[in-house]
Amino acid sequence: MTDSRQLIFPIGASVSVVVLTGTIYYGTIIRESRGTDGPAPSFILIQLTSATSPYSAGEIVAINLSSIIAIGPVSA
Repeated sequence: MTDSRQLIFPIGASVSVVVLTGTIYYGTIIRESRGTDGPAPSFILIQLTSATSPYSAGEIVAINLSSIIAIGPVSA
């Protein structure tokens, strides 16, 4: 659902990410991961700043860009 060209958050940004399942992830973007489809990133990796079942705060999760329905900044 998300076009990677629309993502304007830099590495290190604190964000909340809502995915198609309704799950909300809160964390810090640590990098983009490219798939085999081409040069555009297909995943973002975030380090969670709060627990989201089944993950604990501090864990790193990969979120497929096509599953993101909303992403926004989080104030510290």
